[in-house]
Amino acid sequence: MSCHASLASPSRRFFLRDATAEDHRRLDEAVGPLADRPSYDAYVQALYGFRAPVEAWIGERPAPSAWNDWRPTAIRHLLENDLSALGLARPPALDFAGPEAGPAGEGLLGILYTLEGASLGSQLIGRRAAGLGLGVANGAAHLAGTATAVGNWKGYFALLDSAPALDMERVADAARTAFRFARAAFEGKHA
Repeated sequence: MSCHASLASPSRRFFLRDATAEDHRRLDEAVGPLADRPSYDAYVQALYGFRAPVEAWIGERPAPSAWNDWRPTAIRHLLENDLSALGLARPPALDFAGPEAGPAGEGLLGILYTLEGASLGSQLIGRRAAGLGLGVANGAAHLAGTATAVGNWKGYFALLDSAPALDMERVADAARTAFRFARAAFEGKHA
């Protein structure tokens, strides 16, 4: 399946959704239902294990000029606060090599598809956390930080839509890399 800049903007979104659907489904399975405090605690630790190295990887790359004032949603600091509030240790740092950038920044755009898309799932997980008695002050600040970033998700798509030439296969490969790295963190497979 070859998919380049000739795609109309909505087609880029749907292409990424379809190209990552299986990896997204498998990540959701690895996260699980978060029905009790031990599963929520494990979720926060695994999410930190995923987000901290990926956010560091993103931070090592200069923001493309086309982004203007847009910046990715960063929640590592909120996860650190949540770990502390929950009395949990930070998990060991995982190695994230990341994909090649690509001529039009496809690697970065693919990773960001996975990270920015988390704002939608955070709304559901936030309701589950509230059902466990957790909120911004006691272990769920990262959820508020991502759930309120839905505007950033829309901004991400504006960037994706406005990019004149993208190899969408490379964007999708990078997004799948992020989903798989996240799943490995949730499954405890840090290799």
